[in-house]
Amino acid sequence: MVIQAAAGTTGPGIASLLTERFGEAALSIHGRALQELTPGQQPFVNGAVIVRSACPLSPAHGASRVVPGLPVAQLLLVVCSGPDAGNIIALRRGAYTVGRTQPPVFGTALRAGHRIGIADPALSRNHAQLVVATDSVSIRDLGSANGTWVDGGRVRKAILHTGSTLRIGYSTCRLVLAGAPIPEHHDSGPQPEDPFSPLTVKLQEQGQKTGLLLLGALLPLVLGVVLAVATGMWMFLAFSALSAVTALVAAVSGSRRRREQAATVAAAAREDAQRRRRAAPDPGTTVVRTMVGAEALSHSTGRDRPLQAPMKPHGTGSSSDPSSVPVRIGAADQAANLEVHPVRPGFAPPQLQDAPVVLQLGRVREVSLHGPEAGALYRTILLQASAAAGARSEALILCAGTADELETDGRFLPGVTLAALPEASRSSLAEAGSRLRKLLPPYPRDRSTVLVLGVCGAWAGLAGELRDELPDDWRTGSTVIRLGGPPAAVHVSLVAARGILTQGSDTLEFLPDLLRAPVFSRLSRALGGSAPCSDPSPEVLPRRLAFDAFFASDPGVLLRNWQERGPDTAARDVQDGGAVVGLSATGPVTLDLDRDGPHFLVAGTTGAGKSEFLRAFITGLASIHPPTAFTVLLIDFKGGSGLGPLAALPHSVGILTDFSAENVSRALISLRAEVRRREVLLADAGADNLGAYNSGRPPLEHLPRLLVAVDEFRMLADAVPAALPELLRIAAVGRSLGLHLLLATQRPQGSITTDIRANIATSVALRVQSAPDSRDVINADSAADIPADLPGRAYAGISGRPALLFQSLSTGMRSINSHCTVLELGEYLTAGPAPDTQVSTAADTGTLSGICSAINEAAAAGNYPVPFRPVLQPLPTVLTASLLASAAHLRPEPGKLVLGIMDEPNLQRQRALAWHPRRDSHIAVFGSSRAGTSDCLALLAGRHLEVLPARHLYVLDSDGSLSWLDGADQTGAYVGAQDPKRAARVLAYLASELLRRMAPAAGGPSGTVPPGITVMVTGWSRWCTAFRSGRGLTGEEDLTDLIRDGERADICVVITGDREVLSSRSFPLIPNRLYFPADASAETLLLWPRLPPMDRVPGRALVQGRIGTDEGLSAQLQVPEAAQKTAPPLPAAAARPHRIQSLPGVVSPDSLGPAVSADYVPVGVSGDELETATVRIPPASLFLVLGPRGSGRTSFLHQVKRAAHTSLDSRLVTGPADLLPVIDALDRTNEPPESMLVLVDNADSLPPPAHQQLAVLQAKGVRLVLAALPGPQLTVRLPLAVQVRSAPRGVLLAPAGPADGEILGVRVDPATRHPAGRCYLVEGPVVREAQAAAATEPSG
Repeated sequence: MVIQAAAGTTGPGIASLLTERFGEAALSIHGRALQELTPGQQPFVNGAVIVRSACPLSPAHGASRVVPGLPVAQLLLVVCSGPDAGNIIALRRGAYTVGRTQPPVFGTALRAGHRIGIADPALSRNHAQLVVATDSVSIRDLGSANGTWVDGGRVRKAILHTGSTLRIGYSTCRLVLAGAPIPEHHDSGPQPEDPFSPLTVKLQEQGQKTGLLLLGALLPLVLGVVLAVATGMWMFLAFSALSAVTALVAAVSGSRRRREQAATVAAAAREDAQRRRRAAPDPGTTVVRTMVGAEALSHSTGRDRPLQAPMKPHGTGSSSDPSSVPVRIGAADQAANLEVHPVRPGFAPPQLQDAPVVLQLGRVREVSLHGPEAGALYRTILLQASAAAGARSEALILCAGTADELETDGRFLPGVTLAALPEASRSSLAEAGSRLRKLLPPYPRDRSTVLVLGVCGAWAGLAGELRDELPDDWRTGSTVIRLGGPPAAVHVSLVAARGILTQGSDTLEFLPDLLRAPVFSRLSRALGGSAPCSDPSPEVLPRRLAFDAFFASDPGVLLRNWQERGPDTAARDVQDGGAVVGLSATGPVTLDLDRDGPHFLVAGTTGAGKSEFLRAFITGLASIHPPTAFTVLLIDFKGGSGLGPLAALPHSVGILTDFSAENVSRALISLRAEVRRREVLLADAGADNLGAYNSGRPPLEHLPRLLVAVDEFRMLADAVPAALPELLRIAAVGRSLGLHLLLATQRPQGSITTDIRANIATSVALRVQSAPDSRDVINADSAADIPADLPGRAYAGISGRPALLFQSLSTGMRSINSHCTVLELGEYLTAGPAPDTQVSTAADTGTLSGICSAINEAAAAGNYPVPFRPVLQPLPTVLTASLLASAAHLRPEPGKLVLGIMDEPNLQRQRALAWHPRRDSHIAVFGSSRAGTSDCLALLAGRHLEVLPARHLYVLDSDGSLSWLDGADQTGAYVGAQDPKRAARVLAYLASELLRRMAPAAGGPSGTVPPGITVMVTGWSRWCTAFRSGRGLTGEEDLTDLIRDGERADICVVITGDREVLSSRSFPLIPNRLYFPADASAETLLLWPRLPPMDRVPGRALVQGRIGTDEGLSAQLQVPEAAQKTAPPLPAAAARPHRIQSLPGVVSPDSLGPAVSADYVPVGVSGDELETATVRIPPASLFLVLGPRGSGRTSFLHQVKRAAHTSLDSRLVTGPADLLPVIDALDRTNEPPESMLVLVDNADSLPPPAHQQLAVLQAKGVRLVLAALPGPQLTVRLPLAVQVRSAPRGVLLAPAGPADGEILGVRVDPATRHPAGRCYLVEGPVVREAQAAAATEPSG
């Protein structure tokens, strides 16, 4: 069955077509449902086997990354060359008998005791025994005819290693560990420019021959001996010996030089052998390289699709002759390809054992294959040509023949196309040629592509004519390989697993590498499965590509995909963690955070599709990774319009759209804290990277990767210049910890710094405005040439490779029509070329929300926990009571007053700003009322009454913001700015209460603890001014005492103010401080501690001290609501506060109680709690009433007369005439004189006789109350007033000057705007301010 699918075809679409054609059934590949797979991605690749069954199959181990046709095992025995080349046997522990027999099913693991059959006629039936032990693999010869050879030596028994070469019969084998390349010492090193050109060996000039040198040495020696004997002069012998030694030295030097030259030639021969093997590896090496994940070839596959010139893989070198593809067909002993300089006649290069026999396709015009094994060698050439294409040059392989003569399994090979021709005849040449021309692409301009035309069966005799039907450009550099027909210039004949290569007059016998049909089928699937399935032509890229073309939107499918990702997923397949981001000419483009990262850069101008690419990339990662494996932090400078919809993903751990200095700073601090948190976790687990930490842990306990996606990072850099470098430093430290950056910008030029370049591994450039912008991103100008009508078209520079053009996915599109055909093999061979089609798409704004909903449903169904949020949401600019109540994560301590939310980014948390007056003590609040200080005090007072209703409050409110506290049951005193004296009284009382509580054995009745006291002071500056200007006001000193010692007595002070508080002696003693910077001037900020980056919004404060930290934390306070400004009643069992009330303006006489004795008379109210004020008028005493006219002197006298005890005879005297009746009444009555009370108004205006009479009455024991005007001449005008100097007793009403009370021994400030009746009661040293009752003379 052959599936011809357009780019962007989905798995569900193909499943629907198969169900329509073959009926309802479960369709799967390696146990995974077809609906969950994406064509072109593992395991749905070329050569895959689709299983149709009644019920779904269980996934096989490692099914996520299985190369079709290759076994899944740890140890493999690979037949690298020989008659059964390419065969792979998976080994387990046990003993195996190796011999000549038909091989087992290819790629299956054998049980212990089974035979390993290799189709090699040179093997004995029981050739050797292979033993796989726990820690070693050994081979033992079983008496074979041709022996067993290990690393070139014949052995009876030997230990095999992965680097060992095993030779049995004509076959060469090696052991290979799955996932590791073949360890060939000769397979390393750079590829030479042309591995088949002669190597030049430079030799020294040849000296004289050694024989002549020896002859020249002996002749002088013999002559010297003869002369010495004949003459008797032995001197001749000495000169002769010296000459002989010289000649011998030259002879020895020449011998050494010849040995060195021989070594140089041998080394060159070994180098020649190595470069030949590198250029033309054996089939086993080719297959294993593919199996272990060597870079796949990006060629088009299949039959009847127009061939495209393959794209050279990244990092591939080019040869001096690119129009040549070397193909190994076997091995033979050959002379090394050497030439010496200078040229030496008769030089014979050494022989190389088992050197590759190579056909250089593109250089030879025609190759003919004959013999029973010609088909096996033809398959070898197809496989090797497909694998070699792209390594040094490129090849298009066209297999021609009738449908029943073709090697149909070759359709899986990259670069191979099958051409089914009509029956062979000269009359059908034109039709066959037309068929071939349709399958050829335009000839490449660089003329670097080789066309290989393989002709099978009856068409072999017409191969030359078929080539003539090709276009001239393709025909020039083509090579024809035919099975049969007359011998060609290059002819290969095969007999009994031996081959003879004839090229002109040269003949070479060799051991061919033959691929058996079952082996070829599976190897073709293996190579085809590693190559992309899409057409590589850039012109066929779709204009739009919907996200659902590659990702499922069904919650059940998403959940199954997540659950199938075990902890060893990354080990099975490096691409399994990659998300498809688009479609390129070579297939789906995937980006993996670990493989292609750790960090990414995306650039694109307005309308280029940058935000759409970011959404597709992040959503794709969320579709293949559960929230326990991947999380994303979204940072969007466009207010959330770009990345905002992704905040609904369960993988999202937050979105930041406000790039204020405070938010950026806290985000960076939180990310630094996240790095520290991950470092601690990995250190505690003894892991050096995230993969090691997650290994062995349940999936729900994994530490997920964190992607920080920043849209418009250039605007971030402009707004906060230090933010981006700091972000890059965090990312550099967090590479092994699973932290990744995704940076996006519209204007890359000038914003991509060296730090960014050093950290970015993958760059994606959509359409940009200029070529310099493009070069900054992908180091090429290509992105500037993208048409404006192609949004989503982009270039990707992945891991330093050249930029790759692709069309990115769009989450704003949906697939509406997929063109795909399903053919059986016969239909496929006879059908015409498949039309180029693409998936149709339509705009759908609801697609992304639907995808997010599906992912959320999958996460809910899988019970995935909410991921940890490394960066919490910023503090709200306005915090309401309902919002504060909904923040369940704050969890304040019980009994504390919750005032707002406090941000601790260094600990990655937010906690309640909570305060308790007894545990946390005093608070100082700084800032203006508009910044939030008034709301702070109002909120604090409201919470105080709500949470601590039994605690007492005393309020000094200079701005009236707390006036609603006046009258509350808990309020002992509320004092406004107009009454500084009372404020001083309040502080004085509290200072005395402080001393009382600090005294030993202090406490309430029965030893109970007295209730706590909170003193709230607003506008301390105004109070300071009032206290300093008033006489005798000790408010400042009293408040200092309260702050210094109040914590021990459970007295707490809450104070607002600026300079006066900051400069006061008590400021260092205040443990908690709140600074509200909104509306603060620069001069004010100079007095404050250095503030961190903070938003200047009302209610935002820096909190230092016990309720915050020493350095300070940013907090947002709640806006108080009307309901919070109401006072609850005092609890029934709570103690009533001591009240300090202001004197009333009018006191009714009826509100006063009766006199309790004759000596005490109630005259008004005084004291903190407005107790009845009494004056003491004992017998024979003088009570002086002083006050100017209109001050209420007469009214005071009437109140005394009215309230006097009933036992007293009260007489009011207003003039001299009223005095005589008083004297007569005293003389006539029998009552004692002390029972008479005489009240004299205007006593200072009486004549002297009247004063004498008053003195007589006093002497008799009469009680006197005298009213007079104050002044310096008082004792002259009222002689009796002299008595009060020594024993002051009286009342001073409305003093006009400080000297008015001197007679009573007091000095008071002049009364200003005091009501009538306000007075000072003096008795001895005690002075009391009081309000006299407004009594008048009773009628009748």
